[in-house]
Amino acid sequence: MSQRTYEARLDDRAIIEDGPGAGQKLQECLEDIAVLMAKVEHRLYVELHVKGRELKEIKRKFLRDYGITARQFNSVAIILLNLPR
Repeated sequence: MSQRTYEARLDDRAIIEDGPGAGQKLQECLEDIAVLMAKVEHRLYVELHVKGRELKEIKRKFLRDYGITARQFNSVAIILLNLPR
């Protein structure tokens, strides 16, 4: 099985030149993502550190419930698993 990594880069000038309000739309989109990931981080913290559940028990549910990718889940989980207790 081959593995691929994708990357997207945004150029502020291209966004601003796309038309009126494009920069504002991007800002709103990024804010929505930040709110979602903060919610995921908070809920995952509760599951791991308060309820003491294992990652493998909850990963699939988080992916489905929050509509995130496994990569996004893993990035939050790594941060939370390395917090001092």
